Amino acid sequence: MVNHLHEMIEWYKDEYLEAPVGQDQLAQMETESREVKRMFKKIQEKRDSDEDITENVLKRLLPHTDSEYHRENGYRISTWAAVRKDVRGWFEGGRTTLNRGRQAI
Repeated sequence: MVNHLHEMIEWYKDEYLEAPVGQDQLAQMETESREVKRMFKKIQEKRDSDEDITENVLKRLLPHTDSEYHRENGYRISTWAAVRKDVRGWFEGGRTTLNRGRQAI
């Protein structure tokens, strides 16, 4: 099992990342990283101005899937998507308050 994993990692590094599809994925990851850092800075500035940042955090920082719902509602689509729906209900169902900027989400 470990040997097979090692072989897969070597294939990924030596072949996939050198292929056009791998190069495209690396470029997307770099672009996404820059976008997230830029958005994070803007959100910090809003928070520091005592603005509500809840929607910005939920829509712009979390890694959403490329779905019609997310595209139509202005969510950030991620290369490494993990969020498949609107997570507000999940947080609120766990009794986490999602309101004023300085409160923990």
